[in-house]
Amino acid sequence: MFQTTDLRKTLRAQRRTLHQKTLLHREQHIARKLVRLPAIQKAQHIAGYWPSDGEISPVLLMRLLRAQGKTIYLPCIKPGKKMLFMGTEYGQFRE
Repeated sequence: MFQTTDLRKTLRAQRRTLHQKTLLHREQHIARKLVRLPAIQKAQHIAGYWPSDGEISPVLLMRLLRAQGKTIYLPCIKPGKKMLFMGTEYGQFRE
């Protein structure tokens, strides 16, 4: 049976093999689906994440949500503090 760390390593390795076009297609597909969900449409404050290590990028989704006037929050860890979610400005969404 897989341990959590083994599963993460396996998934990370699989993500790294994906072609950029495949990732972009999946990002677009996911963003279009999520932006239509009733819970997302009702929400005004939404937490996101900055992709790393081959993760699917939510940047397109965050841009679409900002265009709808929603506030997007990203995790931030400051020295000596716990993780906080801080509001972002539209211009900060760059890859």
